[in-house]
Amino acid sequence: MFFARTLRNIAQIVYEKAEKELYDIAQIKTEMMQLQLSLDLQKITEEEYEQKEEALLERFKEAQRRQKEAEEETSEDNDE
Repeated sequence: MFFARTLRNIAQIVYEKAEKELYDIAQIKTEMMQLQLSLDLQKITEEEYEQKEEALLERFKEAQRRQKEAEEETSEDNDE
């Protein structure tokens, strides 16, 4: 029982850390700059660039939504 609970807690921590990194706005901006550089240096095609850019933009929008949601929760907590 203890082992299962500990394992579940570790899995939750790993999941939360991975999700935080995935939706980190600064990280997404860095990836977008690296993507642009790859295109400029002709390491990727225009088509690859567009596909990857679309995915990054979706992550960016989701990151902004999550950040706004977290700010609203913090604001609500401070109002109480």
